[in-house]
Amino acid sequence: MYDRQYKFNYNEIIFTVVVKPCGWLETASYTSWSSCSRTCGGGTRTREKYCCLIIWNCGSDTQTQSCNTQCCAVNGGWGNWGSYGECSVSCEGGIQYRYRSCNNPSVYCGGADCPYSDTDSRTCNEDICCPDDGGWETWREWYSCPVTCGGGTQYRYRLCNNPLVYCNGALCPDCAGGNCANNVQESTDPRSCNTLDCNVCGNREIGYGSPSSYTANTGGSSGM
Repeated sequence: MYDRQYKFNYNEIIFTVVVKPCGWLETASYTSWSSCSRTCGGGTRTREKYCCLIIWNCGSDTQTQSCNTQCCAVNGGWGNWGSYGECSVSCEGGIQYRYRSCNNPSVYCGGADCPYSDTDSRTCNEDICCPDDGGWETWREWYSCPVTCGGGTQYRYRLCNNPLVYCNGALCPDCAGGNCANNVQESTDPRSCNTLDCNVCGNREIGYGSPSSYTANTGGSSGM
């Protein structure tokens, strides 16, 4: 700012006022700094010094400086949910999960994390039964031999119920014939029994008579 002269007439008296730069009036002081133009991330503020001679404004001087240069905090925001993953089990109810990221926007400069959880879950495969393969119980007692001599066959059995076949599971292995009604599979285990010759004294076979009748027919005694 350069010196300037202004003349004016007051009651026919000519006044001359010289306007000088603010630095000319060393006793002048700056105003307070203005508010910063931004709360973070770098802004500016100003202050001014007015130089006055009596009642006339002689000029001003403005200063500018940076302010609030610290970074701006950004709170995190959730992105979209991803797809659900595989069910934890293939039948009778499991859990599957999906996830999301705190990146819309990401946390920055001390901002707050996203609220709540990044994980969501739901049940799955609840309506699908799990197949159980059948298992044999222990063999039961032998049935009585149908003959007392001459050779017969006696049986014992076991059931495919330990556990029962369930939900299209596999039947018990090594089934030696039988039925599978109502998911119960019967297996027989034959063996020979009472194989002694019925013509030998002391043996008896149903349909051949008793040893006493055999003796009477042959004229022999009932003992050997």
